Amino acid sequence: MSKETMISVAADTPKLDAIRKVLSKGERREINSAAAASLHALCKRHVLNLSESRHKTADDLGAKHTGHLAMAARTMTFGADADGGYVAVHSSGFKRVFGSFYIIPVVAKALTIPVHHLAYGKRVSDLQRDGIKVFRPRGRDYLAMNAGGGIVPLYILARSVFMPQDRSLLPSDGEMSAAARRGVLDVIERALEGARAGGTP
Repeated sequence: MSKETMISVAADTPKLDAIRKVLSKGERREINSAAAASLHALCKRHVLNLSESRHKTADDLGAKHTGHLAMAARTMTFGADADGGYVAVHSSGFKRVFGSFYIIPVVAKALTIPVHHLAYGKRVSDLQRDGIKVFRPRGRDYLAMNAGGGIVPLYILARSVFMPQDRSLLPSDGEMSAAARRGVLDVIERALEGARAGGTP
């Protein structure tokens, strides 16, 4: 007696034809776009939720929130072609998802790190435009202003800044895979529903 267990199946030809059509090269963009759209919705929702609570630096300085996370969520885009789909986050800070890195000045000689609520989220030129005279005290590694009869530091000057990895800026790998999979399955299910509606036995 054979030790093999044979399982017989009957293929539903109209369903298979529908899936082949969706997965054919001419229609592959549709399924990639659906995966990217589902992933985009997940990432946007995740970052918007983060934007409600990620304000530690601003709160520590007593500064107004810049809303950079909410802006990153609102400006996310997605797209697809026959080879795949993508979600783009238009914010350089999100590189931290993939690993730590150093920020190094490209044009200026130093980076300006805000240490005062007036400086948070603003460039030196923004403060100067608002009428605040910003200067570097002799021999000091910071920029300051005169206030209350004394010198008030606004920015620390740094040659580089280390940015540690922060994987939490985006959903987990499992969550993103599941979202993309849901998008793909939705397209296939619509194709199958179309085949069933065709009434082919």
